[in-house]
Amino acid sequence: SRIVSITPKSGTVGTIITITGDGYGKNNSIRIHFGSMSSIRVITTPLSGSFSTTFTVDTQMHGTTLITVEGAAYCETDTDKFVILSRIVSITPKSGRVGTIITITGDGYGKEKSIRIHFGSKISIVVPDTTVGGSFTVTFTVDTQMHGTTLITAEGATYCETDTDTFVILSRIVSVSPKSGTVGTVVTITGDGYGKNKSIRIHFGSRTSIVVPDTTAGGSFTTTFTVDIQMHGTTLITAEGATYCETDTDKFVILSRIVSITPKSGTVGTVITITGDGYGKNKSIRIHFGSRSSIRVITTPLSGSFTTTFTVDTQMHGTTLITAEGATYCEMDTDNFIILSRIVSITPKSGTVGTIITITGDGYGKSKSIRIHFGSRSSIRIITTPLSGSFTTTFTVDTQMHGTTLITAEGGSYCETDTDNFVILSRIVSITPKSGTVGTIITITGDGYGKNKSIRIHFGSKVSIVVSSTLAGGSFTVTFTVDTQMHGTTLITAEGATYCETDTDTFVILSRIVSITPKSGTVGTIITITGDGYGKDKS
Repeated sequence: SRIVSITPKSGTVGTIITITGDGYGKNNSIRIHFGSMSSIRVITTPLSGSFSTTFTVDTQMHGTTLITVEGAAYCETDTDKFVILSRIVSITPKSGRVGTIITITGDGYGKEKSIRIHFGSKISIVVPDTTVGGSFTVTFTVDTQMHGTTLITAEGATYCETDTDTFVILSRIVSVSPKSGTVGTVVTITGDGYGKNKSIRIHFGSRTSIVVPDTTAGGSFTTTFTVDIQMHGTTLITAEGATYCETDTDKFVILSRIVSITPKSGTVGTVITITGDGYGKNKSIRIHFGSRSSIRVITTPLSGSFTTTFTVDTQMHGTTLITAEGATYCEMDTDNFIILSRIVSITPKSGTVGTIITITGDGYGKSKSIRIHFGSRSSIRIITTPLSGSFTTTFTVDTQMHGTTLITAEGGSYCETDTDNFVILSRIVSITPKSGTVGTIITITGDGYGKNKSIRIHFGSKVSIVVSSTLAGGSFTVTFTVDTQMHGTTLITAEGATYCETDTDTFVILSRIVSITPKSGTVGTIITITGDGYGKDKS
């Protein structure tokens, strides 16, 4: 008996072997033994005693393996050899990114031997042991290597126990940090699985090549870029390598923001300029200010940015919320503006003691007490504001010295304060009597003059007929006697220390017979009569 041929003479597990033989008994069972596998195939010979059959190499260890064809009698036997080759049976998956877990199976290696798995530039990335049958299953994680087809080698104990396969490393964006932010946010992006020492173009939304970093020898990169002005929402980040397949994408959410508010504080009536970005393109933006909804409504351009202005309306004092609200619930940002207290108007701006002043203000706390201070007079008026924080009230100028006098409207907190000025004018309050003859004693009172200052009273043609001093409050009372002057209305001037501290009034000098001498006599008596208070150079 003989084995005529074995085809092929070597192969891996799974190889189909065709074996032919002759010289066996007719119509006898023939058993084919293969290495450790007894009776891998059993056939019946024809009348000629020859045969041809096939079998599949089962899982056995690497190397020269005995094939025995055994007939019915002990002498009907022949042997030949087949070499089992090592092989990588499967790699799962066949492609993936750095960090992918690969499962690799193999057979046809030495019995219970260590196998070294090499992956691209990484020698012995994992070292598993084979089974008794020379097979193995092992997993490993793709390490950082450059993009493309990467060789996997399973190497056994001898030079001929080797097989290879390939795995395609795909490009990937490893991380984007942060994942959301406003325009101006600095984004850090890392990636791997790209070409070695190649330029990578990072595209961000509508912005092509916002940054162009270079990869390392291992095909990885880390770079940063600043979010430019683009519309609100999920924005695509693309990291594109040198070839069409070296591409990965990730997402970044552009958030809406108020960029600036100018100024940051002011009174009612202040014009505020507000800028923002990160809103939808061609969308309505509603600006809310404190208790005032939609104080301004605008439409954004394609970029999703905006600049607009509005005027602070009458609202109470303090930190006031500004909200810029877009078309969706997430298109929103807020900032603060501080409404300052102010005196809006004082009417009139000057006057004498006794003048009634009307004062208006806004930007104070709601339902709060406002104390009006006037010069040296604390709390000359106390009022309560309405919900709007505005007020209108009046008070009467009390006796205080001449000049610019501070008006303070003070609210419930130290910062709810504003001031303005009122000029107290000098005045002659009274002249008693208003008429009389020469020799009449006149009493004159005045206020609104300087504190503890000299006052000169001029009477008609008589300069400084009397000089007096004011009190601490700027008032005075003085008397003088009408000297000899001509009949009629006579100007009285009360003049203070400065040119503007002056007021005038009038006194009427009446005519009189001063004396008749003698008071009686006979016809022919010469009478002497004197008089004053008559017209000048008159008959």
